[in-house]
Amino acid sequence: MLLKKLTSTCTILLFTALTSLGQNKSQPMVWMEAWGKVNISEKVSALALIHHRIFLDKDQTYQDIYWLSGDYKFGKNVSIGGGLMYFTYHKAVGEGFEFVPETRPFQYIIYRPSIGKVKFRIRAMVEERYMSDVVNNEIDPLERFNMRYRFRVRANIPLVNKFSLELSNELLFNGQQLEAEVFGQNRARGLVCYKVTEKIGVSAGYLQWTVNTSKGIEQRPSAFFGANYKF
Repeated sequence: MLLKKLTSTCTILLFTALTSLGQNKSQPMVWMEAWGKVNISEKVSALALIHHRIFLDKDQTYQDIYWLSGDYKFGKNVSIGGGLMYFTYHKAVGEGFEFVPETRPFQYIIYRPSIGKVKFRIRAMVEERYMSDVVNNEIDPLERFNMRYRFRVRANIPLVNKFSLELSNELLFNGQQLEAEVFGQNRARGLVCYKVTEKIGVSAGYLQWTVNTSKGIEQRPSAFFGANYKF
């Protein structure tokens, strides 16, 4: 009964945003990842990840994420963890650029059910966001703080040979520390993945990115390519 309810919830979340595609200009991106995982014991592991996003239609605009976390398994399908993420956003403005650094401690719980060959990954996550601004090429020491709550459902469906289809949807909600709406973002994503070797994978797909800005809800459809290396 519990698995049936979770499956229904996953299905709704996976396809909610896909029913409201906007006609906005596409925002093509290239996504690249590299990560390493160390199994300290049967239940404890550590993960390091580097993530780089390039916005192809905006000169000198990119985002970097550096992630360190620890994970503890409860049984076969449930784990909890936490860590630290450092996020930077570089944005070209005229002849200069804006640089916005952000430090994010985070905690999460993950449930990994499966139905046949389809594997689900359901993650609930809390972030404590410490954001800074750059003023005259110097980081403003006055930080802004906000809590953010994230819920993501991801399904991996094996196809033929080394190909698989990955579908995911993530909802992001703001805390009340900043003057912002509770709903922050929705990210619905579909990927075709190819496993080149045991360590290398490539993917291509589409991201329907819904963002709640100061000007209202904006749709930012994005095409992207990704490559990852597991070491």
